[in-house]
Amino acid sequence: MKSEAHIKARGRAIKYMMYRIRTQKEVYDKLIELEFSEQVVENVIDDLIQLEYINDEEYTRKFISSNKKTKKLSKNMLKLKLKNKGISEDVIEKYIRDLEVSDIDVILKLLEKKKFLKTMDFDEKNKIKLYCTRKGFSLSDVNKAIKIYEKGEDI
Repeated sequence: MKSEAHIKARGRAIKYMMYRIRTQKEVYDKLIELEFSEQVVENVIDDLIQLEYINDEEYTRKFISSNKKTKKLSKNMLKLKLKNKGISEDVIEKYIRDLEVSDIDVILKLLEKKKFLKTMDFDEKNKIKLYCTRKGFSLSDVNKAIKIYEKGEDI
């Protein structure tokens, strides 16, 4: 028989997960924030994992897929964001390794999106470089992509 606290915590967890998929850590933190005991929270999380309501691997797969299409983040930035969500290093590496797109390819798409031209002045080019580095790309990768992009413009 489940305790009243367990039933209440489970209901709150399910309500919290209704809006979007959540990681185990996010659900744990939310229930602790709602002042449920650690033991109750751990039991609820075990139940939700067994019911497959919480699945960090599926979360990671969807997160990477979604961000690859929309936000165009670097692999390092994806890793950081997933780590902050409480995803284990092993799971992150498993799915990052499967990414078939290189950081250079993503930067090239960003340059195209930002309408990068080699005729731009230094400040305009710098602004786009900073934009790319804020997305988590290394400056050396950004510079490589710019060289490739500028060569492609000549053709």
